[in-house]
Amino acid sequence: MQTAGWILTGTGIGSFVLGLGVIGVGAEEDDDEIIGGGAVIMTAGIALMGAGIPILAIGGGKKRRALREFNRQYYSSESPSPYFQINMYPKRVGLAYVF
Repeated sequence: MQTAGWILTGTGIGSFVLGLGVIGVGAEEDDDEIIGGGAVIMTAGIALMGAGIPILAIGGGKKRRALREFNRQYYSSESPSPYFQINMYPKRVGLAYVF
């Protein structure tokens, strides 16, 4: 998710800058069609950045939480003590020793 956010954000920034350049060329040549095309490219860039930044932030948060949970489970100094567990199944009961 974080990678997709980076791709969308980077593409949006590139499109925004490209749109600004096209608008600048259109302004020099005094051509409304070129300016309109640049505005469309720039608007697409803004939309891509608007979608990419939240996806990037959410993906980074999920990555941090997953890493924290992994470290908590596998690098914890305390190990759970073994215990007995009763498992209920249809038409039978089981006893398990969990260690």
